[in-house]
Amino acid sequence: MVRFVWDRGWEGTLKREGKSRVAAAAGMGREEMKRNMPVSEDGSGGRPPGYARASVEVIEGGSGPGYYFDAGATARTEDGFPYPAVLEFGSAPHVITSKGDYPLRDKHGNVFGKTVNHPGTPEYAWCRRAIAEIEGREL
Repeated sequence: MVRFVWDRGWEGTLKREGKSRVAAAAGMGREEMKRNMPVSEDGSGGRPPGYARASVEVIEGGSGPGYYFDAGATARTEDGFPYPAVLEFGSAPHVITSKGDYPLRDKHGNVFGKTVNHPGTPEYAWCRRAIAEIEGREL
């Protein structure tokens, strides 16, 4: 998530204008994130293609002296892991083990056994690229 912050301490017009401009910046960030989010042709983990892209949203909130809008992807794997973070930063090589008494398979039905040494995933900076693309835009 990327946090866009508005300071409640501003007075009068600046206060109203500030909130609407920060909301606009968060909305622009959301649209660029959606545009930059990679989409698997076949989906992943039983989810349809575009699941992560569809989860990109803006969440409004506030506490204390400020108000904020968080923009980012909320997609999770079945065990609750925020996998858009892996798309953003990549992953190191790791071992994947079947959670049941059955072998791991790919989408084509190829059987790999109960444990696989995954080579890792390269980073795809969908979020950082989106923020760089909106930098300096007129609100």
